[in-house]
Parts: sequence; C-alpha cells; structure tokens
Amino acid sequence: METDIPKAHDLKRQLQKKDIFKGFKHSLILFDSLLLIDEGAYEACILHMEKHEKFFRSSLDNLFIYYHNHLHCYYLLGKNKDAKSVIKKIAAFKEIKSNQYSPLFSWEEINGIAYFLDGRNKKSIQSFNEVPINQLNARKKTYLNFMFAESYRQLRDFSKVGEYMSEMRKYSNTLSISRREKSETF
Repeated sequence: METDIPKAHDLKRQLQKKDIFKGFKHSLILFDSLLLIDEGAYEACILHMEKHEKFFRSSLDNLFIYYHNHLHCYYLLGKNKDAKSVIKKIAAFKEIKSNQYSPLFSWEEINGIAYFLDGRNKKSIQSFNEVPINQLNARKKTYLNFMFAESYRQLRDFSKVGEYMSEMRKYSNTLSISRREKSETF
C-alpha cells in the first residue's frame, strides 16, 4: 500500500544502502518532504524544504512541488494567512506554458483549498468534486477526502464529514492524518 510509513522508511533505507554514488540524493529530498507531511511533521517539512531551497528552486517542477507542499503544510497546520500567500505564488504557475513544467498536481484541488481558505466552502467542495479521483493514488485520495471532510465540517454537515473521514481511512493506512480527532478543526 502507498500509505505505509514504516514500509516507506524501510524502502528508503534500502535505497540509501544501494545508492553508493548518491544518484538519488535529490529524489530523497523530495521523498522526505512527502514523508514528513505523511508523518504529520508539518513544521519539520517546512524547515526541511527551506534547508533544501536551492534544490527546490533548481527547476519549475521542483519549485511547484516546494510551493504545493508548503500549501499542504500550512493548510494542515491551520495557518490560513501563510497558506493564502503560497496560493498566490502557485497561481503564477498558471501563467507559465504547461509544457515548461509537469502537471504534478490538480488545479481543482489547489482551487478547492483556496476557496476553503476564503471561507467559500460550497465552492471548495465543487472544486474538490472536479478532481479526477480515478487518477489519484491512495495517498492523494486520503488527503482529498480529508479536505472534503474539512469543508463539510465548516458547513456543519457532520454526516458528510463522517462519510468522507470514513472514506479517507480506507486509504490512509499509517498516515498521521487518519489519526486526527474528529473534533479537530481549523
């Protein structure tokens, strides 16, 4: 399963043992940022990315990942002001020709988060509904279902919150987000 943190650590150790020429150094920087998010270490993820900022700024794809991961960290920390400032930086990517960077993330998801941050929860849900869920892996489905639940929580539609939290837990395995308390809100 793609959401097993202990297995991810084991696979990372195996790769590091075999990587005698350090050819996977940059891939591991990216991997570690995702793993820190999955472990719920959002502040540590931000620090990790800032420590490796030069690498993240080395290509448009890496920079997009940098901002997207920051957005997720701030969103999950409930730091809406910081998340909104990152949204503005991500929005600049819409002006760049799409062949200059990979479409790594769904604009519908990003728009949904932006609407959530503005308190436009119905619009947020509409955007999340436009995300092509059949193209998502288990990890991304976990986070998307969490985002749905949080938007419905703001609308006080607790039956939908429960529905999306249950759906999230189907995919989440050992991700820290699945251990969030039902009463925890932003």
